[in-house]
Amino acid sequence: MTTTDSIRTHARSSTPAPPPPDPEVCSRQRESGPATDAELLARAAAGSESAFSTLHRRLGGALYSTAVRMLQNADDAAEVLQETFLYAWSRAHSYDPSRAAVSTWLALILRSRCIDRLRRREHQRRMRTSIEREKPQSQCDPAGFDRVANQQRRRCLSQAMERLPAAQKQVLELAFFRGLTHREIADEVGVPLGTIKTRSVLAMDKLHRDLTGRPRMRAAAS
Repeated sequence: MTTTDSIRTHARSSTPAPPPPDPEVCSRQRESGPATDAELLARAAAGSESAFSTLHRRLGGALYSTAVRMLQNADDAAEVLQETFLYAWSRAHSYDPSRAAVSTWLALILRSRCIDRLRRREHQRRMRTSIEREKPQSQCDPAGFDRVANQQRRRCLSQAMERLPAAQKQVLELAFFRGLTHREIADEVGVPLGTIKTRSVLAMDKLHRDLTGRPRMRAAAS
């Protein structure tokens, strides 16, 4: 397993499992005590994967806990921990022990990545809010589309009715809104039945042409 694979494996676990002890490190520890964090990082900069794994085992748990507190999400914390150690592995040669302890250096890297992730979350939240304001949910689901379509049809029909001659409009309103028959409409307005029928046909023809842009097809008289 490469160092990168090892880091990824450890970072996915809330309590990363430590790698097998490094015989070289154990031998030196028996002779001169445990290696310091700075010594382990220096060995990692020289290419020692086992030294870096030991450093990860030593500091990874505390860094993971910090990430969880900042992000309030275990998966995000594991990803940020992975990113932190991958960056540290690639930049181990740039570490300056005179400026900060290794634990502080790694914590600063981790916090920076946590802040970046929190900013991305906020940006995504604002984008979702903006989209929802521009396209309300009621217009994004099928029922919403149906409501909007029905409102549009009613508006178009109302506008078309307003463009009819008054006599033709009156016939349709009495028929549709009051449910009167042609005979009842004739009696209501005091005009011959044939006139009412003619007005009704003319009104329906004009509405159909106005709403569809084409003439209304009628059944042939038998």
